[in-house]
Amino acid sequence: MKRKLVYLIVLVALVLFSGTDTPWAQARPLDAPHTDVHQGSGFTTASLQGSYAAIGLVGANEGAVVGICHLDGNGSFDCAFTTNVPGEEAGARAVFPATSAGEYTVNADGTGTLHEIETLPDGSTAEYDHDFVITHADAIGPYVVATEIRSLIRQGFGPAGSLAMAQLTRLPDVGTAPAMAAEPAMPATMAAERLQFVFMVANRSVGAEGEQVVINGRGTFDPDNLADIEGNGTYFHFNNAAEGVPKPLAALGAGRWRVKQGVAFTPIGSYAMATAGVLDLVVELMPEDGEPVEATLRVICNVPPAGLFNQGEDGSNLPEGVVLEVPGVETFEPIVSDQPGVPTFGLTLIGQAPAGMVPAVSEAEQRIFRVVSVSDAGVDADGVHHRIALSGDGKFTANHVNASGTFVHFDQAPEGTPKPILASGNWKARKVLSYSGSLGAAGGIDAGILEVEVDLFPEGGSAITGILRVVCNIGFAGIMTGEPEGYKLTIPGQEGSPGLTFVPLDPVLGLTHIGAPGAR
Repeated sequence: MKRKLVYLIVLVALVLFSGTDTPWAQARPLDAPHTDVHQGSGFTTASLQGSYAAIGLVGANEGAVVGICHLDGNGSFDCAFTTNVPGEEAGARAVFPATSAGEYTVNADGTGTLHEIETLPDGSTAEYDHDFVITHADAIGPYVVATEIRSLIRQGFGPAGSLAMAQLTRLPDVGTAPAMAAEPAMPATMAAERLQFVFMVANRSVGAEGEQVVINGRGTFDPDNLADIEGNGTYFHFNNAAEGVPKPLAALGAGRWRVKQGVAFTPIGSYAMATAGVLDLVVELMPEDGEPVEATLRVICNVPPAGLFNQGEDGSNLPEGVVLEVPGVETFEPIVSDQPGVPTFGLTLIGQAPAGMVPAVSEAEQRIFRVVSVSDAGVDADGVHHRIALSGDGKFTANHVNASGTFVHFDQAPEGTPKPILASGNWKARKVLSYSGSLGAAGGIDAGILEVEVDLFPEGGSAITGILRVVCNIGFAGIMTGEPEGYKLTIPGQEGSPGLTFVPLDPVLGLTHIGAPGAR
C-alpha cells in the first residue's frame, strides 16, 4: 500500500505536460499554426509547442521528477521522465521511469488547464487536472511561444493533501533557431541538411511485355551521409496485358518495401523547396505472400519549371520517375508516352524535409494518404498562369488527421525556365472535413476521396487556410471514384484578392495514394 502511495506521489510530481514511452533526445522544431503577435490575439494552443525540460515537486521535497515533455501546438502533450520518491525503508529512495499524456487548453491571457493521464511502471494509471500560467514567452519569427510554464495540480496528495507544482522550460529548436530568428519561417521547420524523397509512379517491365509495377513511398536522408537514411512504401506488380480488371498479380506480387542502404546522391540544382537529382538506393521488397527480395531503386527527380533535367550517359534527359531493378527477375522503367508533351505516369520529389509526424491513433485504426502531383488554377486577369506542385503524406481517421508536406506555387505563363516562383513553403493538415470511405481496394490501396482543411505557410508570408481534396483511383483494378486522380486545392480570397482553385492537369501529372487501415 505504501509503495502504491509512493507511485501516486510520483505521478503527481510529474505535474504538467507529459507522455511518450521514448525519451526525446533533441528538442523538436515548431510545427503548429503560428500566433500572430502583431494582431494582438494573445496566446493560443500553438503558443505551447516544442520540447520542454520538466521539473516537478510534491510537498516539502517529498518527491520529485525530471524529464522531457513535448507539446504539439494543437492541444496534445506527452512526456518521459525519471521519478525520485521515498522508498519503503527508512532513509531509502525509489527511482524509476514513468510516462504520461493528455490534452491542454490555453486562454488568450496565458492561463490554461490541462488533463493528464499518467502511467506507472506496473501499468497502473491515474488522472489529474492542472491549472497553469505562462510565466515567460518569446516572439520567435511569427510565433509567440511559451518558454516557461508553471502549474498547480488541483488534487492533493498524501494524508496532508500535499500540493504538487511543476515548471517547464522550453529547449531550443535544434538546428533551426538561428534561421528562425533571422527570418520568420514556416512552422514545419527542418534541419537544413536533411532532405526528403517522395514518389508515386507506374513503371513498365523491360523484358516482360505487359507487366507493370505501381510503387510509391517516402523517406528522408542526410545528403552528406547516406548511412543516415530511412524510407518505405508499397508496391503492386501486375500483368496489365491481361483482359479485364482487376489485373492479375505477377511474380513479385504486392507488398511493402523498405530502404536498406543509401548508395549515391547526385544533385544538379534547386528550385524553391525542390532539388533536382538522382538518388540510388538498395531496398528490400517484402511481398505479402513470399520471401523478401533485395533490389536497387533509382529515384530520378527533374524540376521542369526550373529547366533542371537529369541526363544520361548519352547526354539525353532522363525521364522523371524511378528505375527498379530486381536481380534475376526484372527491371522496371518509367512509362514514357509517345505523345509529345505527355509526362511519365507519376512524379518524384527530392527536397527539404518537413518535420516528422507522430501518429495520433493506433496503426490498426488509421489510413495513410500520400500525394505527389501538380494542379492548375488557370490564367488570372493579369495574365498569371497559376500552377502548384504539392507533395506530402499523413495518416487519418474519420475525425483526426496528422499530415504535412511542401508546395511550390509558380507562374507557368512565361516562356523558358526557370518559371517565376509566386510562393513556396510547407503545409499542414488541420482537420478532416470528409472521407468517402473505401470505394474498393486492391494491393493495399483504397479508392476514395479525402477532404481536409489545411494551413499553407509560405516563406516570408502569413499562414493561409485552404481545402485539399485528395482523389485516389485504382486504374489497374478498374476501381474509379468518378473524379480525376490528383488533388483539388481551394484557396479563399485574401483581402480583396480573388481566391484560387487548383485542379488536376489533363493529362494528369502525378499520383495519389490512400492506404487501407494499418497500411504504411
